[in-house]
Amino acid sequence: MITIIIMAHLHLRQNPKKTFHQWLQMKIENENGIYKDQDNKTITNKEFIIYFYNTILNILHNNGYIIDNDKTKSFKNEIATFIYKYSDNSSQ
Repeated sequence: MITIIIMAHLHLRQNPKKTFHQWLQMKIENENGIYKDQDNKTITNKEFIIYFYNTILNILHNNGYIIDNDKTKSFKNEIATFIYKYSDNSSQ
């Protein structure tokens, strides 16, 4: 079984007044405010999704699984939609 740990202290927030594409551009927040990485750079939802997608692809490839090139965009969209739908929408 492959276990994936998602940055547990991040709360990707879904804003009901924002479209999916607007949400992608929003900065990630945690309980202390806008999240910044080790280089003090803010991270958007889109950047996190790209990071998460690439992490999953690496795990799959390292375990001998391959996603067809014609399916990668669909897979990435599925991941982005899943994260958006289940993001914390308790504030904003």
